[in-house]
Amino acid sequence: MQPVVRVRPIERVTQSAGAVYRFNSMQGIQGALWVGCLVLGQAADPPSVAPSNEKTTDSRSSAPGDPSGTADPLTDDDRQPSRRPAWIHPPPATGTGSPASDATRLRWQPEPPPPDDAPPRRKKKKKKKDWKIGYDDGLFIKSPDRSFKLELTGQLQVRATGNRRVEDDGDQDFRSTVEFRRAKLKASGHIFGPWLDYSVSVGRDRHDGQGELHSAWGRVDITKDLSLRIGRFRPPLLREESVSTKRQLAAERSVIATAFRQDRTGAAELVYQNKKFRFRGAFFQFTEDLFDDEAWFVSARAEALLKGKWKRLRDFTSFPGKKPVVAVGAGILFGIEDRDDAVATDSKLLRWTVDLSVEGGGANAFAAIIGNHIDDEGVPSIDQYGVVVQGGFFLGKGLELFTRYEHGDAGSAAPNLQTITGGFNAYFNEHRVKLTMDVGYGLNEVTDFWSSSATGWRTDDAGQNGQIVVRGQLQVLF
Repeated sequence: MQPVVRVRPIERVTQSAGAVYRFNSMQGIQGALWVGCLVLGQAADPPSVAPSNEKTTDSRSSAPGDPSGTADPLTDDDRQPSRRPAWIHPPPATGTGSPASDATRLRWQPEPPPPDDAPPRRKKKKKKKDWKIGYDDGLFIKSPDRSFKLELTGQLQVRATGNRRVEDDGDQDFRSTVEFRRAKLKASGHIFGPWLDYSVSVGRDRHDGQGELHSAWGRVDITKDLSLRIGRFRPPLLREESVSTKRQLAAERSVIATAFRQDRTGAAELVYQNKKFRFRGAFFQFTEDLFDDEAWFVSARAEALLKGKWKRLRDFTSFPGKKPVVAVGAGILFGIEDRDDAVATDSKLLRWTVDLSVEGGGANAFAAIIGNHIDDEGVPSIDQYGVVVQGGFFLGKGLELFTRYEHGDAGSAAPNLQTITGGFNAYFNEHRVKLTMDVGYGLNEVTDFWSSSATGWRTDDAGQNGQIVVRGQLQVLF
């Protein structure tokens, strides 16, 4: 009767004559399958299978302290089912008459390649990114690769103005108006990438209510710090003019800045800006007749950032918690008017400014001095100047108090301009929704050189002062 052979997962015992394999009864069926795989893989007769009660001379079959050699060296962990893959082939036999040499070892067989008729594997298709349309301080449209962007924004200012002045006969003259001071739509963005941006702004003329083009320009980045802008815009000169009407401290720019402002015109501007210095230089020309009267101008403005970042200079307000910023600036404009007329005379204009801006911790301060020199041929030259000092601070989170003092000399025998203005800004959503109230008082007579319907100041009668201007304005940006 044949003895019952109980098999177990393969254990290789290395001897001088070859490799002997023995089995145990732990996993009989699985062990038999492993033996079959081994036999098929080595292309030789299977080695003899020793019964489990047969003693072997393998040194690993004896545990220390057990000279009989019958101790089983396998631990409980060794008795776990094997995790070897299905394709296991020992190397072919190298010795004569032996199934394998001493160097016999099991090798991992790589996964066979797929058959030739197998279908090709499909690559996962990347999802195409769609154009983005949304709202972030304005309606925007963006391309997936960010090479194109269009942003539509708007500005609406509704203003009520009251004015009281004293006439020659001592009577008081009251006037009041309610108007859409500004109603603008702007399209801006870039094409082919951020290095080529553009802006077009249209609005309503406050005098006749007709639509008009405010600005339209394109700008290209030449280098990281240098860019060129061409189109219709306001040339660089005054600090107040470089800050948008959306972010002024009072309801309107100062009387001084309004008198010495430079209107928008067609120009070419070169801009250089790094982290601490910014320079803008522009050339523009006014031509009334292609062959007769013409005027050309150049203007430039330089600014040095002593502390903070440039984006903090986009307004005159410092909201609580904002980091401080300090900057100094200077600007100059020079122009020649060439009149081809026997009666009219040529004229030269030189205008300059120096200013200081300080903001931080919920408080702000700004001071500027502006000079103007006019030299008309055949008449004495005129020198004019103006000074603006303003500042504000927050009471709480959304309430800002401010004040402004202005002094100006028009270069004539008339009294100098002196006005003082005070008011508050109520911020409901920063500049997006803002209510402004201010009151201005004329310490001296306001002459026609300083008066302007834009600011609400009217021309006083000779020798009269004490004019009062009250303005209330609601601004909504969308």
